[in-house]
Amino acid sequence: MLPLNRRRICAGGIGLGLGMGLAGCSVTPKPVDPEKHGEQLQKDLDAVIASEEPVKGAIGLYEAMARSIKYNLDHRIEILDEVLRARQLELKSHDQLPQLVATTNASLRSNDAGGRSRSLLTGIESVEGSTSSEKRALVGDLTLSWDVLDFGLSYVRARQGADEALIALERRRKVINRIIEDVRTAYWRAVSADRTLSRLGNVNALALQALRESQSLEERRVVAPLQALGFQRDLLQIQANVAKLQRELVLAKRQLAALMNLLPEKDYTLVLPDRTESVPELPGSTTEMIRTAL
Repeated sequence: MLPLNRRRICAGGIGLGLGMGLAGCSVTPKPVDPEKHGEQLQKDLDAVIASEEPVKGAIGLYEAMARSIKYNLDHRIEILDEVLRARQLELKSHDQLPQLVATTNASLRSNDAGGRSRSLLTGIESVEGSTSSEKRALVGDLTLSWDVLDFGLSYVRARQGADEALIALERRRKVINRIIEDVRTAYWRAVSADRTLSRLGNVNALALQALRESQSLEERRVVAPLQALGFQRDLLQIQANVAKLQRELVLAKRQLAALMNLLPEKDYTLVLPDRTESVPELPGSTTEMIRTAL
């Protein structure tokens, strides 16, 4: 038996070792490095842009739609979400299978594990030692289990996973429809911008000139002040409408570039379709369109 002071030293050494071990296993949170994060963001952006086909020539409506569906980041997110749901459904389907667990245990000794035995009746010990195990031992176990309750829960979860996969598919289709509609709207607004921005500038200049002439007529008492003020108010309203329309048309081309995942500073041209006075026919009857919409 160890003396009291020696046992205290041993206990103190064990406590010190445990404390050092716990201190070595502790994890200190580290904040994200802004420089490394910025470098990773730039690499991701370069990888996204590098995979896109460069713009060659003027972009038409259908090319804009194709580019938006292929390169739009919202659509890419929905594609990855759909793939994730499909993989989760596959894993949940595998949970319905019986569980198979395999274990193995190997042992190796440098000497024999021997011992002596004593008779329970006479109490006489055997003279020679004996052993009942080998120096090298390899033990394996293979267990197959299947539970009806687990199978039922796994079946319900698999059905839920199938519904989630279908929901992800419909959500991606909805995103595609929204992208096509946004591209169609932004494209025609951008075409209108290319056609009318210069004319809107002329309208603004004419309104400004008319406003100056109206102020001049008012100062010379040629027209009644109330009539001149009403005319000036209408001109200012026209200028405000022109400025608002100019802002909307300028943003339309940038919105179209964002839908196609082009860089903001990327300069591109659009195909200006020929104007026609014929009204396009509706794609089907009213009943068919209502059914499609529903």
